[in-house]
Amino acid sequence: QGALCESGSFHTVFQIKKYKDEFLKIANLTAEEERLKTNEPTESDETVASTAEDIERSTEDFIVKELARVYKGYPLQEVVKDLLEAMGYNAKMGPKGTDGGIDLIAYKDEFPPRIVVQVKSYDGKNAGLDEIKNLFATLQGGDVGIFVTLGDYSQQALDFLKSKPNIRALTGYDFVGLILKYYEGMPNDFQAKIPLKRVYIPTISEN
Repeated sequence: QGALCESGSFHTVFQIKKYKDEFLKIANLTAEEERLKTNEPTESDETVASTAEDIERSTEDFIVKELARVYKGYPLQEVVKDLLEAMGYNAKMGPKGTDGGIDLIAYKDEFPPRIVVQVKSYDGKNAGLDEIKNLFATLQGGDVGIFVTLGDYSQQALDFLKSKPNIRALTGYDFVGLILKYYEGMPNDFQAKIPLKRVYIPTISEN
Protein backbone atom coordinates (compact mmCIF):
# COMPACT_ATOMS: atom_id res chain seq x y z
CA GLN A 1 0.00 0.00 0.00
CA GLY A 2 2.84 2.33 0.77
CA ALA A 3 4.33 1.74 -2.67
CA LEU A 4 1.01 2.58 -4.29
CA CYS A 5 0.71 5.79 -2.27
CA GLU A 6 4.23 6.88 -3.21
CA SER A 7 3.46 6.64 -6.93
CA GLY A 8 -0.16 7.75 -6.75
CA SER A 9 0.36 11.48 -7.25
CA PHE A 10 3.26 11.67 -9.73
CA HIS A 11 3.25 14.29 -12.49
CA THR A 12 5.75 14.01 -15.39
CA VAL A 13 8.99 12.95 -13.70
CA PHE A 14 9.16 11.19 -10.37
CA GLN A 15 11.53 9.07 -8.32
CA ILE A 16 10.65 5.98 -6.26
CA LYS A 17 12.67 5.99 -3.03
CA LYS A 18 11.30 3.91 -0.18
CA TYR A 19 9.66 1.10 -2.16
CA LYS A 20 11.87 0.85 -5.24
CA ASP A 21 12.63 -2.85 -4.56
CA GLU A 22 8.96 -3.73 -4.95
CA PHE A 23 8.73 -1.91 -8.29
CA LEU A 24 11.94 -3.51 -9.54
CA LYS A 25 10.65 -6.95 -8.57
CA ILE A 26 7.41 -6.41 -10.51
CA ALA A 27 9.26 -4.88 -13.48
CA ASN A 28 11.64 -7.85 -13.73
CA LEU A 29 8.78 -10.33 -13.54
CA THR A 30 6.89 -8.49 -16.25
CA ALA A 31 9.97 -8.46 -18.48
CA GLU A 32 10.40 -12.23 -18.05
CA GLU A 33 6.74 -12.88 -18.87
CA GLU A 34 7.10 -10.75 -22.01
CA ARG A 35 10.22 -12.64 -23.04
CA LEU A 36 8.38 -15.95 -22.73
CA LYS A 37 5.50 -14.63 -24.84
CA THR A 38 7.77 -13.47 -27.63
CA ASN A 39 10.26 -16.39 -27.42
CA GLU A 40 13.08 -13.90 -27.07
CA PRO A 41 16.28 -15.96 -26.64
CA THR A 42 18.15 -15.69 -23.38
CA GLU A 43 21.92 -15.52 -23.15
CA SER A 44 21.89 -19.26 -22.42
CA ASP A 45 19.79 -19.91 -25.55
CA GLU A 46 22.23 -17.93 -27.67
CA THR A 47 25.15 -19.90 -26.25
CA VAL A 48 23.43 -23.19 -27.13
CA ALA A 49 22.76 -21.98 -30.68
CA SER A 50 26.36 -20.85 -31.09
CA THR A 51 27.66 -24.21 -29.80
CA ALA A 52 25.41 -26.16 -32.15
CA GLU A 53 26.53 -24.10 -35.15
CA ASP A 54 30.19 -24.57 -34.17
CA ILE A 55 29.73 -28.34 -33.98
CA GLU A 56 28.00 -28.47 -37.36
CA ARG A 57 30.65 -26.35 -39.06
CA SER A 58 33.51 -28.35 -37.48
CA THR A 59 31.94 -31.55 -38.83
CA GLU A 60 31.55 -30.04 -42.31
CA ASP A 61 35.15 -28.78 -42.28
CA PHE A 62 36.39 -32.24 -41.27
CA ILE A 63 34.49 -33.98 -44.07
CA VAL A 64 35.66 -31.51 -46.75
CA LYS A 65 39.29 -31.96 -45.69
CA GLU A 66 39.00 -35.76 -45.55
CA LEU A 67 37.36 -35.89 -48.99
CA ALA A 68 40.20 -33.78 -50.40
CA ARG A 69 42.80 -36.01 -48.73
CA VAL A 70 41.32 -39.48 -49.29
CA TYR A 71 39.48 -39.00 -52.58
CA LYS A 72 41.70 -36.58 -54.45
CA GLY A 73 41.08 -36.50 -58.20
CA TYR A 74 39.26 -39.29 -60.01
CA PRO A 75 38.17 -41.22 -56.86
CA LEU A 76 35.92 -38.29 -55.90
CA GLN A 77 33.80 -39.12 -58.95
CA GLU A 78 33.11 -42.51 -57.36
CA VAL A 79 31.91 -40.77 -54.21
CA VAL A 80 29.55 -38.57 -56.24
CA LYS A 81 28.26 -41.67 -58.04
CA ASP A 82 27.66 -43.43 -54.71
CA LEU A 83 25.86 -40.35 -53.37
CA LEU A 84 23.59 -40.15 -56.41
CA GLU A 85 22.71 -43.81 -56.01
CA ALA A 86 22.01 -43.28 -52.30
CA MET A 87 19.64 -40.50 -53.39
CA GLY A 88 17.78 -42.92 -55.67
CA TYR A 89 19.40 -42.16 -59.05
CA ASN A 90 20.84 -44.56 -61.58
CA ALA A 91 24.36 -43.31 -62.24
CA LYS A 92 27.23 -44.43 -64.44
CA MET A 93 30.77 -43.17 -64.82
CA GLY A 94 31.90 -41.22 -67.85
CA PRO A 95 35.11 -42.11 -69.68
CA LYS A 96 38.42 -41.45 -67.95
CA GLY A 97 40.69 -38.78 -69.33
CA THR A 98 39.51 -35.91 -71.51
CA ASP A 99 35.73 -36.11 -71.20
CA GLY A 100 34.56 -32.74 -72.48
CA GLY A 101 32.84 -31.91 -69.21
CA ILE A 102 31.10 -35.24 -68.52
CA ASP A 103 32.24 -37.26 -65.50
CA LEU A 104 28.92 -38.92 -64.67
CA ILE A 105 25.54 -39.43 -66.27
CA ALA A 106 22.51 -40.10 -64.09
CA TYR A 107 18.78 -40.72 -64.47
CA LYS A 108 16.04 -40.83 -61.89
CA ASP A 109 14.43 -43.57 -63.97
CA GLU A 110 14.51 -44.63 -67.60
CA PHE A 111 12.94 -41.36 -68.72
CA PRO A 112 14.52 -37.92 -69.13
CA PRO A 113 15.86 -35.62 -67.94
CA ARG A 114 19.42 -36.79 -68.27
CA ILE A 115 21.68 -35.46 -65.52
CA VAL A 116 25.22 -34.59 -66.61
CA VAL A 117 27.73 -34.26 -63.77
CA GLN A 118 31.16 -32.64 -63.72
CA VAL A 119 33.36 -33.20 -60.63
CA LYS A 120 36.42 -31.22 -59.53
CA SER A 121 38.23 -32.08 -56.30
CA TYR A 122 39.28 -28.48 -55.67
CA ASP A 123 39.97 -27.67 -52.03
CA GLY A 124 40.57 -24.00 -51.33
CA LYS A 125 40.41 -23.16 -55.04
CA ASN A 126 37.51 -21.66 -56.98
CA ALA A 127 36.05 -23.34 -60.05
CA GLY A 128 36.22 -20.91 -62.96
CA LEU A 129 34.00 -19.70 -65.75
CA ASP A 130 35.61 -21.91 -68.43
CA GLU A 131 34.86 -25.08 -66.45
CA ILE A 132 31.20 -24.15 -66.04
CA LYS A 133 30.99 -23.34 -69.76
CA ASN A 134 32.49 -26.75 -70.58
CA LEU A 135 29.69 -28.41 -68.63
CA PHE A 136 27.06 -26.20 -70.25
CA ALA A 137 28.35 -27.12 -73.71
CA THR A 138 27.65 -30.82 -73.08
CA LEU A 139 23.98 -30.28 -72.21
CA GLN A 140 21.38 -31.26 -74.76
CA GLY A 141 17.73 -30.25 -74.78
CA GLY A 142 16.15 -31.06 -71.43
CA ASP A 143 19.43 -32.05 -69.74
CA VAL A 144 20.27 -30.89 -66.24
CA GLY A 145 23.88 -30.16 -65.32
CA ILE A 146 25.44 -30.58 -61.89
CA PHE A 147 28.89 -29.22 -61.10
CA VAL A 148 30.52 -30.51 -57.91
CA THR A 149 33.60 -29.00 -56.29
CA LEU A 150 35.09 -29.20 -52.82
CA GLY A 151 35.86 -25.49 -53.05
CA ASP A 152 33.76 -22.59 -54.30
CA TYR A 153 33.20 -20.62 -57.52
CA SER A 154 34.74 -17.51 -59.04
CA GLN A 155 32.52 -14.45 -59.35
CA GLN A 156 32.54 -14.79 -63.14
CA ALA A 157 31.29 -18.37 -62.83
CA LEU A 158 28.57 -17.31 -60.40
CA ASP A 159 27.44 -14.52 -62.74
CA PHE A 160 27.25 -16.99 -65.63
CA LEU A 161 25.25 -19.47 -63.54
CA LYS A 162 22.57 -16.87 -62.78
CA SER A 163 21.41 -17.13 -66.40
CA LYS A 164 21.62 -20.94 -66.50
CA PRO A 165 18.82 -22.42 -64.33
CA ASN A 166 19.49 -25.87 -65.79
CA ILE A 167 22.86 -26.05 -64.00
CA ARG A 168 23.17 -26.59 -60.27
CA ALA A 169 26.58 -25.75 -58.84
CA LEU A 170 27.46 -27.41 -55.53
CA THR A 171 30.14 -25.98 -53.27
CA GLY A 172 32.09 -28.21 -50.92
CA TYR A 173 29.66 -27.44 -48.10
CA ASP A 174 26.63 -28.10 -50.33
CA PHE A 175 28.11 -31.47 -51.24
CA VAL A 176 28.87 -32.32 -47.61
CA GLY A 177 25.31 -31.38 -46.65
CA LEU A 178 24.00 -34.03 -49.04
CA ILE A 179 26.50 -36.60 -47.76
CA LEU A 180 25.31 -36.01 -44.20
CA LYS A 181 21.69 -36.36 -45.28
CA TYR A 182 22.27 -39.64 -47.16
CA TYR A 183 25.24 -40.95 -45.16
CA GLU A 184 23.51 -44.14 -44.04
CA GLY A 185 22.94 -45.10 -47.68
CA MET A 186 26.60 -44.66 -48.65
CA PRO A 187 28.77 -47.79 -49.16
CA ASN A 188 30.51 -49.37 -46.16
CA ASP A 189 33.91 -48.59 -47.67
CA PHE A 190 33.09 -44.87 -47.73
CA GLN A 191 31.76 -44.95 -44.16
CA ALA A 192 34.98 -46.65 -43.06
CA LYS A 193 37.13 -43.94 -44.64
CA ILE A 194 34.91 -41.05 -43.49
CA PRO A 195 33.68 -42.37 -40.12
CA LEU A 196 30.76 -40.46 -38.63
CA LYS A 197 28.18 -41.25 -35.99
CA ARG A 198 24.83 -39.66 -35.29
CA VAL A 199 24.72 -37.49 -32.18
CA TYR A 200 22.12 -35.18 -30.66
CA ILE A 201 22.87 -31.57 -29.83
CA PRO A 202 20.62 -29.02 -28.10
CA THR A 203 18.70 -26.63 -30.32
CA ILE A 204 16.40 -23.69 -29.65
CA SER A 205 12.75 -24.52 -30.04
CA GLU A 206 10.88 -22.47 -32.63
CA ASN A 207 7.62 -22.85 -30.72
